[in-house]
Amino acid sequence: MRRRTFMTAGIGAGLGIAGAAVLGRSLLENAAPGTMARGELLADGQRLFTGADLAFGTTLSVQVAHADEKLATIAIEAALDAAKQIDRLMSLHRADSQVMQLNTHGVLQLPDPHLLQVISFSQQLARQTGGAFDITVQPLWQLFTAAAANGALPDADARHAAMAASGWQRLQVDRNRIAIEPGMAITLNGVAQGYAVDLARQALATRGITNALLDTGEFGARGEKTPGARWAVGVRDPRDANAMVGVVPMDGRCVATSGDYET
Repeated sequence: MRRRTFMTAGIGAGLGIAGAAVLGRSLLENAAPGTMARGELLADGQRLFTGADLAFGTTLSVQVAHADEKLATIAIEAALDAAKQIDRLMSLHRADSQVMQLNTHGVLQLPDPHLLQVISFSQQLARQTGGAFDITVQPLWQLFTAAAANGALPDADARHAAMAASGWQRLQVDRNRIAIEPGMAITLNGVAQGYAVDLARQALATRGITNALLDTGEFGARGEKTPGARWAVGVRDPRDANAMVGVVPMDGRCVATSGDYET
């Protein structure tokens, strides 16, 4: 899913829409996947450092404001590694991920604790929302994605068949085994990137980084870019690639977009 590319990091001090349109830019302008880059020198004597890598079918990036380049580099690498660990477990883009093994074989023995935690949380959300959030919707997602590629909607029979293959109550989970019924499949795209942000932020905190902006497909932040100036994320207009519809000042929570403009 590439819908979240419509969010861009606002790295200037101003939080107004006009300011973010000028100052907002992708974290990736300064770092290609697998590289580190030194960015601008900040007013408080710190410098921006950016690292990037590939996961979740997209590009991850971590930007740190710090005076020590060596420490910043080590912390960025640790944060990216933490996020990539979740990709290795939960990605639909990797045939060897535990999610894909479950979807392919219908059963997964000895699931990783991270996977168990995310699935348990997802099942809790399903109960709280009466099934509005349901990680077993992957058959429906695949059906509608295939139909959209042909400029159409799936017919009623196909929709009913995909719906019959969905249902969070039928997911069997315990610490030693996860199982799904024939025809079922799960997707953790609604939660995995956010969980990856949490682990990446934890990796930064463990290494003494207090100010950072992260993008795993969802944006998360720690601290501020400079004292008194929050990190900010601009929301691009999905109908106009050169415009933004708003700016979100980061306050410690994560943010992502979703819509009908891209799948």
